Amino acid sequence: MAIGAEDVDIPPVRPNEGRVEPSLVPMGEALLVERIRPKRFVEPFHLHPSVEINFLENVRFTHVFSGVDLPLPDRRLILFWGAVPHRARAVAGEGTVMNVYLSLGQLMTMGPERRLAVALLRGDVIASCHQSDDDAAMLARFFAESAKGPDWCRLHLQELAARLRRLALEGWEVLHRAPAKLPSSADSFRGPHHVQAMLEFLSDHYAENISIPDVAAAAGVSANHGTEIFKALTGRTPSTYLKALRIAHAKSMLASTGVDIARIALECGFGSVTRFYEAFKEVEGRPPAEWRRLRQSS
Repeated sequence: MAIGAEDVDIPPVRPNEGRVEPSLVPMGEALLVERIRPKRFVEPFHLHPSVEINFLENVRFTHVFSGVDLPLPDRRLILFWGAVPHRARAVAGEGTVMNVYLSLGQLMTMGPERRLAVALLRGDVIASCHQSDDDAAMLARFFAESAKGPDWCRLHLQELAARLRRLALEGWEVLHRAPAKLPSSADSFRGPHHVQAMLEFLSDHYAENISIPDVAAAAGVSANHGTEIFKALTGRTPSTYLKALRIAHAKSMLASTGVDIARIALECGFGSVTRFYEAFKEVEGRPPAEWRRLRQSS
């Protein structure tokens, strides 16, 4: 999906701060890319359970994270976990802003270096250390090609996975470190931090026999409350999200390895081949063996 390069005039801050933006979470293998030329960019705090990647060209841009104004650097990749409430406060300049959004399932399927994934999920705002014409060209290409179909989107995800591996090898700069503990004035924002803890637990333990009480306990909340806030922020229950995460990992193994399907079922946490077949067919509309054959022949 691509959003056109148009001037964006955002209305001033309104009382509904803290709104959830589910439209900023890509579905399946789609890559969500947008390019904007903002004229005025003042908006309420919002959040979305996806990783946001920004790239600014000839724009001075200030974001607010945890009550701290953060000027974003020009022509460098900037990454953060969107479930932490944030907002754009000010913009100046006549350039463009490129944004890419990755779901947690997409990120984890990429197999990012663990330190990078942990930094993002705990709420750090990080940036590549150097300005890069290559990154500008890569994102412009994603935008231009993203309407061509799913094969192109899959290619873009592979290219982005390689770029994140390079980022992990090169190192990154922490522009803003997430607070270890939220201030008492941030009570209304505790929900996203609980969900963040549950997402981390799911990404670390998806292959194990875990229950919803286990997931909620990782965030220090009850199963009922955990399910309620998880669904409010992600649009899915923890059970549905866990199944999607397991399917995402299984699809990665099916597409890139020759591992036996029974082994994939167990390594991705399904417990049995029968459960794997049922879940996979429900999501993809065909059994995993057929899905693998079609991918290999395309």
